[in-house]
Formats: sequence, C-alpha cells, structure tokens
Amino acid sequence: MKIPEANQGLVVNKTIHLKADSQKVWNALTKPELTKKYFFGCEIHSELHVGSTITWTGTYHGKPVEVKGEIIRIEPGKLLMYTAYSKESGLEDIPSNYTKVTERISDEDDETILTVTDENFGNTESSVQRYKKSEKGWDVVLKGLKELVER
Repeated sequence: MKIPEANQGLVVNKTIHLKADSQKVWNALTKPELTKKYFFGCEIHSELHVGSTITWTGTYHGKPVEVKGEIIRIEPGKLLMYTAYSKESGLEDIPSNYTKVTERISDEDDETILTVTDENFGNTESSVQRYKKSEKGWDVVLKGLKELVER
C-alpha cells in the first residue's frame, strides 16, 4: 500500500509520559490481550512486520468495531507506523482514505515517552470531523494505556 500523503493542517500529535519501562509499553501496544483493555475493547492482530496487515477488532458499547491497515515501518520496542481505516469514517475503503499513524517510544530517565501522530485526514468536508474524532479517540486510548501500564 502506498503511504498516504498528509494534509499538513490536520495532524493529531499526542505525547504521554508513562511510569513504566518501554518493553511494557510496547507489549501494551502489540499484544491482543492488552489492547482489549484500553483500545475500545479491540484486540490487535498482526504479524508485526513491514507489509503485514494490522487490525483491531472488538465490540464497543455493543457495536462491532474494526480498524484495519498495513504496517509501513516497525522497530520492535521503539516504533510502529501503519495506515488505518475504519468503516465508521463513512468513506470508501481506498488507500487515500487511510490515515497514517506513528507510535514512537523513547526512554527518558525512569519514564517511557510515547508519541502518537495521526495524519492524512484528507481534504473533504468530513476531514475536520474525522480529525476531531481521532483526537478525542487518542485521548481515551492514551488515558487507558497509562492506567494499564502504570498499575
């Protein structure tokens, strides 16, 4: 899959400091039994290598959820970059409607810093709505992730 071009005006950037080691954070991002606890009830499924599919499936508030994409770049324990698409966007399932997500892990003193960037929301009337929904969604996900890894 071709890497989508980013709309520079609509980029979600989130950074969170976690009182957990980086391996615990990586596991929380990549293990189905852990993502289910904070990622809208969804389990991640992927072979975790460049070019492999990546999906999150589950049920949230009684509704089925599926987010799918493809891994663009991966550095185990440090970086996961992938495309992402959900039918909930209301957009056609074509490459230009996939966002590009980068999850970057770094260590600083006794903390792990996770930076998430979500971009390529497009240039349509629904772009701002998709961006705002994603921004709120990442706030929920990161709050749940923090609670999980800091236990």
